[in-house]
Amino acid sequence: MSFRPVMTAFTEGIHAVDALLWRAWDGVVADLWHAEGIEGGGGHYLSPDPRVVIFLDDGASAIRLSDTPCGTGYYASGRIFYVPADMPLWSQIVQTRRFRHLDLHFDKAMLASRLTRQFGAAQAQAALARPVMLDDHPGITQIAALLA
Repeated sequence: MSFRPVMTAFTEGIHAVDALLWRAWDGVVADLWHAEGIEGGGGHYLSPDPRVVIFLDDGASAIRLSDTPCGTGYYASGRIFYVPADMPLWSQIVQTRRFRHLDLHFDKAMLASRLTRQFGAAQAQAALARPVMLDDHPGITQIAALLA
């Protein structure tokens, strides 16, 4: 049986403007979302598996992300975000805008095993547990555009 991501998501003021597109590989699922967020809307997201979210346009500037429900811990805006497994995430739409993003969901056990073989258990665990936000990365955005 191949990996399928499990995500709990509650959103308000965010809706899809096109059909979800996805593709699966061994231990990875890619979702391509075309959506619109209405100012004041937002959501809550939780997954037992880690994921990378890559905005393919400037839509990320209209969204604030936080690891607290009250939004006291907002992350700086960025186009690329690594979300560790089991990390709750809240979004707030600060400007009405359409956006496209590619989500790469990774099988937690598979990714941990590969990173442990490469870097050792302690370093792999530390890397998998730390959220990362990047403003941009040409290589990552090019690969995401090709996958999309």
